Amino acid sequence: MNSKYYARERKLTLKQFNEIAKLILGSVPASLEEEQIARLDAALAEAAQQVNALPEAGTEASGAQEATEPAPLVTADSNRVTPSGTTPQVIELLGEDMLRRNIAIFLTHHIRSLQQIQETHKTILGKFEQQVYTDTADTFARMTRNVQSSLSDVERLTHPQTAEDEQLYTDYLQLVDEFLSPSAPNS
Repeated sequence: MNSKYYARERKLTLKQFNEIAKLILGSVPASLEEEQIARLDAALAEAAQQVNALPEAGTEASGAQEATEPAPLVTADSNRVTPSGTTPQVIELLGEDMLRRNIAIFLTHHIRSLQQIQETHKTILGKFEQQVYTDTADTFARMTRNVQSSLSDVERLTHPQTAEDEQLYTDYLQLVDEFLSPSAPNS
């Protein structure tokens, strides 16, 4: 996804996008990959969620009411969790008012990112399962062919129909007798 399109969809200025991208991704890519989008969306959603949990600037919170911090948002892969240490910086860069105004946008995009990751994982899992089923079916087919071939060979040896089959059966019995008979001591 183009970074300008990403910024426009999340109602961010390019300057805000650049600062957030540097903070979360370490650099400002011209084009965003799914993983990068998910990380940015998670950071924006977490910051918006925390700001939304804070009391408004103009209202006074009573001593009994304490703002509780919501649990950090987690993506499908635990390695992609936005470090909680960046949330205050995201809030500072974007401002509380902007985050409050756009919380629905940030959360909606974050949910979409998670759904895309979920669909990707389902697709990969489906392909993996299909490959396992295909490999298993091939193995069973090969085993069945080998068993049928072995049974056919045993049938041919035990009920010889040609002189060659009879000779093979005789040779087979002779080998079995030699194997089972006690060996003569070496002189």
